[in-house]
Amino acid sequence: MRFAFATLFVIAIARAAAAAPAAEPASTPWQLGLVGGALQPLGSMKFSHERGLDAGMRVSWTSRLGLGVEAAVDYSPLPHVPTADGTRFDTTYATAAIGPRFAAGWSRLAFAIAAGGGVAIDHTITTDVAPAIEAGLEIQVTVVDGGGILFTGGGTRAFGSLGYEYAWGMGGLALSF
Repeated sequence: MRFAFATLFVIAIARAAAAAPAAEPASTPWQLGLVGGALQPLGSMKFSHERGLDAGMRVSWTSRLGLGVEAAVDYSPLPHVPTADGTRFDTTYATAAIGPRFAAGWSRLAFAIAAGGGVAIDHTITTDVAPAIEAGLEIQVTVVDGGGILFTGGGTRAFGSLGYEYAWGMGGLALSF
């Protein structure tokens, strides 16, 4: 039964996409995304940290060809696994990255792939700064002229003394200007 509904949903989306008018050049190449969601530690990070909340901001510029640049800043009060005596504590953790972006879509639905490099900053008792890379996929549904809903997901890897690796998923508001 679920398979039948999923199949009908996929067919409806495919028909809507096929019937959509040809893509128009973006008249507003700048976009600001304000998103929030969760992050899931991967690899060795899952032994020292727990799933946590994540908040982010994306600023991007996209040319008429679909190529552009994106800057992303994320913050998380990254929770640690409780110690042996049951003590719980959080880490103040943030990343900032900038890199290339490719976007395509129709008048009300757009997709983008972005990847970039930057820094990860972790503060518990001391502050550690390490290089980081980030890659993600964005889906934007335009609701009104100049704005819509943004869904984004991807992964981040911090190197050096941090060695963090995690996946994230967020949703929020997209403003075009």
